[in-house]
Amino acid sequence: MKMWRFLLIVLSFLGFHLSIEASTGKEKSNAPTTVRVKLIDPSGQEIPGAKLELTTNKQTFISDMNGFVTIQKTGVIEINALGFMPKTISSNTISNFSEITLTPIN
Repeated sequence: MKMWRFLLIVLSFLGFHLSIEASTGKEKSNAPTTVRVKLIDPSGQEIPGAKLELTTNKQTFISDMNGFVTIQKTGVIEINALGFMPKTISSNTISNFSEITLTPIN
C-alpha cells in the first residue's frame, strides 16, 4: 500500500512540474501562431467579406463585418476583396492587430 501512495505522489509531482513548464513556455508547440488583423481601405474604412488564402495549405479565411479576421501566421497570404486590387503579403510582415490596407480598383 505504501508503494502505491509513493507512486501517486511522484506522478502528482511530475504532472505539476509539466503544467508549470507549459505555463512558462518551456515546451515548444508546433501549432502555427494565429493573429487578428483588420482589412481597411486607404481612408481607414473596414473591408468586410474579404477572402484571405494561405498559399501553403490553401486554407481560406473571410473578414467579418468590421473587417477583422483571425488567420494563421504561416507562409504567404493572398487577399482578395470585391472592388479592390488583389494583394499578396508574407505572414512574417504582420503582427496581432495589424491593419492591412487594400487599394481600390479605379
